[in-house]
Amino acid sequence: MAPPKEDSRFADLELLSRDYSETCHRVLLVIGGGNPEWAAYLSQLNQLSHTRISANTLERAAEHSTRCLLIETPMQMLPEINRWLVQHNIALYQMRHLERED
Repeated sequence: MAPPKEDSRFADLELLSRDYSETCHRVLLVIGGGNPEWAAYLSQLNQLSHTRISANTLERAAEHSTRCLLIETPMQMLPEINRWLVQHNIALYQMRHLERED
């Protein structure tokens, strides 16, 4: 059986993992609840370097009406955000880079 052909999308993702610029990207986080203070913790993500979560998203998170968070952040911040979520006992089910809106 021949190995699968490399998908060009993988190459693009490989490039993103080497992006150490301060250029913000749209990223979708799908998180778990469980911790009653998780919405307050999420608001602290806005304090991370060049990371933004809209007030509307934070309000919906506080109401527990969403577990999907759209953030804008440089790619280099994703490992730190993941680590931060784990430290605050917030389960991360998915972290997805979204295409830019041009």
